[in-house]
Amino acid sequence: MRCGVDRLAGERGPCGVGRQARVYNAFVHLGEEPELSPCLAVFLTGCNFRCEFCSDGPYVDRPLDHGVPLSATALADRARHALAEHGIRGVEFVGGVPDIHLLSVAEACERLPSGLEIALNTNGWFTPEALDVMTCWVDILVVDLKFGPGACGSELAQVKGYWPTVTRNLALASAAGFRLIVRHLLMPGHLECCTRPALTWVSRHLPDARPNVMTGYR
Repeated sequence: MRCGVDRLAGERGPCGVGRQARVYNAFVHLGEEPELSPCLAVFLTGCNFRCEFCSDGPYVDRPLDHGVPLSATALADRARHALAEHGIRGVEFVGGVPDIHLLSVAEACERLPSGLEIALNTNGWFTPEALDVMTCWVDILVVDLKFGPGACGSELAQVKGYWPTVTRNLALASAAGFRLIVRHLLMPGHLECCTRPALTWVSRHLPDARPNVMTGYR
């Protein structure tokens, strides 16, 4: 988002986060896609969407009220332990949404053990400039293609221009050489407006991406 605030100076935009990312959960995840599992999943507060069906509402709506500051040293120690005990393949930053914390996450990744892959689980709502930053240290982008080209993005997540922005970013990520996992959550009543166009677009434009149609809506 181009919200125009200076978070380094203490300003906060619509996402409500500050300069420092905050962690509200972290564990060795065994249930992600085979390309990711097992991984150390690190959940960061805050999001630039306001989805009506969000399962992590409090951590999104009040990001500074939850969790602890992301510590590069503590994360590196935990990743080394998870590597020794569980043989993790990498570290996956989740949310909320982690790409509103690129500075904090990049700083933390500098301390991680070598050889671990870095995955970013994102809603795809970022700028091309942010994507350029990610190319320096992110190996896998896990993108939630939530909505189709209609009004569902604005009605359910309070974002305007959802479809052209996220499909542009997916195309740019593919061209930049990211390994892409594209998730789509099945939602009641959204087969024709969201599921069908989303999966059709992925099949036509991202033949090398790994799709995952998810059925965990609640």
